[in-house]
Amino acid sequence: MGKGADNVSIIGGADGPTSIFIAGKGSKVKLTTRIRNYFGKAKRNRIKKRLMQWG
Repeated sequence: MGKGADNVSIIGGADGPTSIFIAGKGSKVKLTTRIRNYFGKAKRNRIKKRLMQWG
């Protein structure tokens, strides 16, 4: 990320509502883009973890 470190936390339960918390300095990136980037990073990490198990 740029100069300011942003943080996105997803809190969800099996039987409750899901909450998205965003903390950090404001930036010019739209909220939807920041959330999409968070999920993309999480997906890459899951794939990387699975590949490491095979190798």
